[in-house]
Amino acid sequence: MAATTRAEMLCPVGGDISFDPLTGDIVGVVDAPRAPLATKQRISVLLSQSPGSFDPSTGRYYSPDDTFHPTVGVGLQRLVDSLDPQVAASEIRDRVLAGLTTMDDVVAQPAPTVTFTSVDPLAFVVGFTTVTGFVVTLQYP
Repeated sequence: MAATTRAEMLCPVGGDISFDPLTGDIVGVVDAPRAPLATKQRISVLLSQSPGSFDPSTGRYYSPDDTFHPTVGVGLQRLVDSLDPQVAASEIRDRVLAGLTTMDDVVAQPAPTVTFTSVDPLAFVVGFTTVTGFVVTLQYP
């Protein structure tokens, strides 16, 4: 598989796009061979972004975070807020792994992993390998 360079606008999770204070240009973030920053940002957005969903127990519809892509996202924040911590771990693992399979930047083998910490039952580390061969770990929260 050929390595590609990916670029994105710098947009921290929970923030807004970033501008250069001197030029006013939009700040970008690019994947480099040993530092897949754009890929990390895309994965972080995928995990935190909530898709539209219906809760049958309350009859409530939750609007998606991205109106133009209403089915995209794992929705970790909404998931953590709504589940019993005992049930949340397996649901989080399933959703994160399912979300990672939709990303072109993540290879299937070695398989991505989700490991929970012993300190906080809802704190976990996601591990995956990018198409450029770089092993990435992201810690939540």
